Amino acid sequence: MGGTRDFDKLVDALGQDETPAMGSERRRYFRVKDDVVLKYRAVAPDELDALIDGLKDGHDSRHSLARDFANTSGQLQPVLRRVKEDQPDIALCLTVLNEKLDVIARHLSMQASDLTGEPMRQVDLSAAGMQFEAEEPLPPGTLLEIRMVLYPSFAHIRVVGEVVRCDERTPHGPGMAHRVAIDFRYLDDEDRELLVQHAIKQESRLLRRRRENEA
Repeated sequence: MGGTRDFDKLVDALGQDETPAMGSERRRYFRVKDDVVLKYRAVAPDELDALIDGLKDGHDSRHSLARDFANTSGQLQPVLRRVKEDQPDIALCLTVLNEKLDVIARHLSMQASDLTGEPMRQVDLSAAGMQFEAEEPLPPGTLLEIRMVLYPSFAHIRVVGEVVRCDERTPHGPGMAHRVAIDFRYLDDEDRELLVQHAIKQESRLLRRRRENEA
C-alpha cells in the first residue's frame, strides 16, 4: 500500500518498533507519543475467538464509512496539492467539500465508537502495540478489547491486545499508577493501515516543527 511505502521512506529518520505482530509476521512500526480517546476491557480466554470473529465480520456500518472517509481524505491531499498549482479555484472547492465530508465522518465515527465523554489518555502507539497508564494493575497475559479514537482524523480503531508488561510508577494523572505495555493480537488490515498513516503524519509534524525551530 502507498502508506506502507511512505512509512518505509522515513525509517532512517524516526524511531521504530520491531515486534512480532498478528501471528508470526514481523514488521517495523514507528512509535509515536499521542493523545487518544481510549477505552478497554478484559476479555476472558473463552471469549477471544468469538470477539475476533466479530471483528473479522466487519464493523458498525457507520465506523466503516468513517474509516473509508479517513482513507479517502488522505489519498486526496496530494491530488489537491497538484490541482492547486494550476486551478486554485477548483482546489478550494474540493478542499471545502473534503472538509464537509470530514465533519460527517467524525460525527459518524464518534457515534460508532460509543466513546463520547471518555477522557483523553497519553499513549505510545504503533501498529504493533501500545503503552498507556492505567488506574489498576493488568497482569501480563491479560487479553483486552481496546477501542480508541485518533485525532485529528477521528478514526475509530478496535483491536484485541495482550498485556506483556505492567509496571508500577509515579502517576501522571489521578490514580494512573501503572504503565501497561500491549502487543496487538488482532488488528484488521485497514485499521493497521490507518495506524501506519497516523504515525507517519504525527512524526512528519514533529520533524517539521524541529526543522522550523532549528531554522
